[in-house]
Amino acid sequence: MRLVPTSACTVSLLLAQHALVVLGNTEIVNFAAGDAPDASILRASEWPVLRPGAAELLRSVEPAPFGTPLGSVCQNSTTAGSCPHELWLSLDLDSPEWRSYGKFTLRISWPASSPADFAIDIHSPREAASFLGYPEQTSHSPDHPLPSTRRKVARIRLVDTGLLTPTSSFRSDGVVDPVPFIVLLEPLYMGVLPASVLPVVLFIIAVAFVAVRVVLPLVEHRIYSAVQEAKVEFSTRKLE
Repeated sequence: MRLVPTSACTVSLLLAQHALVVLGNTEIVNFAAGDAPDASILRASEWPVLRPGAAELLRSVEPAPFGTPLGSVCQNSTTAGSCPHELWLSLDLDSPEWRSYGKFTLRISWPASSPADFAIDIHSPREAASFLGYPEQTSHSPDHPLPSTRRKVARIRLVDTGLLTPTSSFRSDGVVDPVPFIVLLEPLYMGVLPASVLPVVLFIIAVAFVAVRVVLPLVEHRIYSAVQEAKVEFSTRKLE
């Protein structure tokens, strides 16, 4: 019977998911993509757009003051961009390259030297339009239905945690500087595996395959040979 190192493979896969997170913090949200009625009022928005080929974005946003409950940050903001502690993004999931994927992940990474907590909310265009106070759009004629879309809207908010490090920086008025962070949108393979982690996982699988098919048989052969030699030696001594 051969022993397959499944536990080692499992640990390696878990480590691979965090291979890109080095000396920093992350906040991740996974969400499903599906067709829903669009909100044309948001099409002219100047929000940054994440799409295939441009799925990563670098931004700096001022965190809400220390002690502010994360859920109440920009709570009274009814106009996108009016609150300095939040960022709105448009997630273009209608692109042909991503049409076959049913689940996505949005990940925020920021340096450990910037003490902050992040909240990520994913909305459909109509949910975002309603939240921002735009009048509800309905189809008044069967001949002119509202178009459907897989597009989503992301709302990112952040608050200062006050857990300062020696490299934390302040402005002259004592307020913490804006927090730099990277936003990355990725499809999830099989609904669980981010695209950026796939090469690492494939490498681990290849190494595990070689270990099982090549290294393990050699180890088993050596163990078997050692056992046989021990049996022969034991039999010889018994006859003496």
